[in-house]
Amino acid sequence: MDALEIISKAVLSFCDLAEAEGRTLRAKSVVVIEGALMMLLGVSLLFLAVLAAGVALFMWLRFYICAPAAAAIVAALFAVAGVALLCKGRSVSKNGGGSAE
Repeated sequence: MDALEIISKAVLSFCDLAEAEGRTLRAKSVVVIEGALMMLLGVSLLFLAVLAAGVALFMWLRFYICAPAAAAIVAALFAVAGVALLCKGRSVSKNGGGSAE
């Protein structure tokens, strides 16, 4: 074998490898994008559910105490829940996050 044949076979092998990796990347990226869209939809629906629960709690409390106090209680509950989630997320990120497998 001469040097030119060796170089051409190496270039062809590299191109075949790049093509196969490109097909794999395309297939995996579709799965990741589908998962991300499902998570976005889930987070949106969860946000709406929490908002509806807050409104319902406010309307229920409004009958027992004045409206500003009811709003303050609902806001305080959401603030406590938000701070707790932020602290939990911060501790997870400090410890290296969750499993990426």
